[in-house]
Amino acid sequence: MKREYPLFTLYCERNVTSAQMVQKHLKAPLFHERSGKPRAQGFQISLSDCRGITFLAVLKGEGSIGVDAEDPARQPPAPLKDIFAWTDLEAFCKALGRGVSTKDVKHTVPANIVLREEIEGLAVSVCVMSCAARQ
Repeated sequence: MKREYPLFTLYCERNVTSAQMVQKHLKAPLFHERSGKPRAQGFQISLSDCRGITFLAVLKGEGSIGVDAEDPARQPPAPLKDIFAWTDLEAFCKALGRGVSTKDVKHTVPANIVLREEIEGLAVSVCVMSCAARQ
């Protein structure tokens, strides 16, 4: 599945690895920064895997992007109220290029969430950050 949005493109496929997704859709190899952030030459990307489904979000402009997908039946960590609060936070931290910490769960209100939707039975959030917002 490929969905076009004004700021990004979202790909979703079953039973493929992240590397296969990037190669297939971007014709570029997948590599990772020291922080673990996924990269593909010439693209700003983010990846998420859940229940055998891989999501690839590709930014259409400058900045950074984060995507997260979770099973709606999963309980989010306290004090987050629902699974979308969890996917929003994960997508936000991925867009910042870092993992989620305990401090984030307690204090961060994710900004710049541009998609919050159930796709293929999963809760999916996408965050897009401008270059200025990341600093």
